[in-house]
Amino acid sequence: MRVLFFGFLFGWLMTSLPTSAWAVDEPTKQPLRVLYLARNDDARESAFTEFLAANFVQSSAMKRELFKPEMAAAYDVVLLDWSQMEIHDPSAQWDAARNYPSPLGDRAQWSTPTVLLGSAGQILAGPWETIGGAG
Repeated sequence: MRVLFFGFLFGWLMTSLPTSAWAVDEPTKQPLRVLYLARNDDARESAFTEFLAANFVQSSAMKRELFKPEMAAAYDVVLLDWSQMEIHDPSAQWDAARNYPSPLGDRAQWSTPTVLLGSAGQILAGPWETIGGAG
C-alpha cells in the first residue's frame, strides 16, 4: 500500500511541476569579442573557430599574416596561434639568428589582452625582446 501511495505521489509531482523545472539551461556565451589569429593549419583553425563561435558572443578568425595591429581595437581578446615549424629554416644552423616580425606589432604599442597558443610565447620573445626561450 505504501509503495502504491508513493508511486501516485511521485507521478502527480512529475505531471504537476512545470516542464521548465526539469529542463537544463543552455550555457550562456561569454560576453567577449574574440579574435583568433590562425597558424597555417586549416583543421586547427576550423576547430578553434567552431569552439569560439559556440562560447563567445562574437568571434572572428583570420590568418596571422593578414592581421594589422589596429584591427585589435574591435576585440576584447586576441588569441595568437604560432608554431615553431612556421619559422623553422631547415637549412639554417640551430643557433643562427632568426629575424621575423611580430604579427602584433611593437610591444610598446600593444595593449590588447592576448592569449598565446602553441609556441607563440617563445617566438614573440625574440621580436619583443623578452624572456621566453627557456624551458
